[in-house]
Amino acid sequence: MYKKVVLSKQKHKKMKKYLSLILTFFLSFVMISSGLNKMIKYKELPNPNTLIEKYSSNSVLNNIEKEGMDLKYNNYKFGLMQSGYFWQLLALCEFIFGLLLLFKKTVFFGALMLLSITSNIFLMHLFLEPYEVGELIYAALLLAINLFLVLRRKKLLYSMFKL
Repeated sequence: MYKKVVLSKQKHKKMKKYLSLILTFFLSFVMISSGLNKMIKYKELPNPNTLIEKYSSNSVLNNIEKEGMDLKYNNYKFGLMQSGYFWQLLALCEFIFGLLLLFKKTVFFGALMLLSITSNIFLMHLFLEPYEVGELIYAALLLAINLFLVLRRKKLLYSMFKL
């Protein structure tokens, strides 16, 4: 009986280790590919007058009626791109923090830094695209994986705030 309990604990530890490894690689792949996509796809920043030209002829209510909730999301995304630096900074951070997840010594730091990005992705989808249930679930999954990776190293997290 005692041997079965010990073996099951060992198997449980091993499974937890493999699960952590798989989730780490998944989050790393998502963040690296997202960062690269932002760098490659959006090399040129949009013209500052694009939204004004597109929506100036109609009233705000007419634009919302025509485009629906996508208008809020598109305005948010467009504002990030048009800032001149934030979209590129976000892409670089996603790429670098995703790379940090690939190395054992930097997994915790990469996951901790990614927490702000994944929580922002989740909150953006929650408040600006709540009707897109699939994307909301995907964003929640990314946040949950990120939280798992940070909380898995609780001792390291607690030691950071110890006086």
